[in-house]
Amino acid sequence: MAGLLESLQQQIVDLVASIIGYIPNLVGGILIVVAGYVAAVIAGEIVGRLVDRLVEKPLEKTSVGQQYRRLGIDLSDTTAVLVKAFVIVLSLIVALPVLKIPGQAGEVLTQVVYYLPRVIGGLLVLLYGFIFAGVLTDFINAALSAAFREKSELAEMLKNFFLIGLIAAVVTIALNLMLVPGQFVYPVILGFLVMAFGILITDTLVGGLAESPEFREHVGYAKFLLYTVFAMIAMAALFANFPGVTRVITVLSAGVAIAAAVILLPVVYRLAKKLAQ
Repeated sequence: MAGLLESLQQQIVDLVASIIGYIPNLVGGILIVVAGYVAAVIAGEIVGRLVDRLVEKPLEKTSVGQQYRRLGIDLSDTTAVLVKAFVIVLSLIVALPVLKIPGQAGEVLTQVVYYLPRVIGGLLVLLYGFIFAGVLTDFINAALSAAFREKSELAEMLKNFFLIGLIAAVVTIALNLMLVPGQFVYPVILGFLVMAFGILITDTLVGGLAESPEFREHVGYAKFLLYTVFAMIAMAALFANFPGVTRVITVLSAGVAIAAAVILLPVVYRLAKKLAQ
């Protein structure tokens, strides 16, 4: 009994000693986090004002800035919040070795804290990457409009295609920064690009055909056919990692091609008859 009491007393003494020994680490970690929070508030305020003066106000004169305003996005406030969060996360990264949190909880917390800067960086890339893409596209559009004055549809198509490519590049960079696996994400981007490009091509080509009296009544056929073709290509890109689904899409595409040919036969006949007359 006496030995059990002595063992219990020793355990209590060791626990109290470990708690007392950990107090400096806890105080040091708290001081680091508090100092980081103060620095984050100051940095966020400074960066927010700089962005408002140097970026946001000039940007409001452009179509990109007006679109951001319509979406309710305040560029300076959003940037200030992200910078503030980034500095706080940096303080946590510095504080973790001081805190020395033991066990699996410490490992999980360390992994989460070390990953957060990538998330914040990815959000900043998306925020400013879309702005860069929009401004650069407007500049390209002005150059293309001057070069293709008599072909405005072609200039519009090239501008939109360039914008879609830039957005895809920005999203790819952000995903790589956040270490998001591209096995399933990139096919989604590719499918979206194919469908968007298909819509642009269809509207441009069919819009030109609609101006001709001979083809005006067949615009619906043409749109349906082109939309279907690009939808099939987009679906093939989306499900590229699923061989079974890809085979189904292949069979479905063959069926759609046969159906489209059957539908187009009377259209071709009517067009040939009109042209012959």
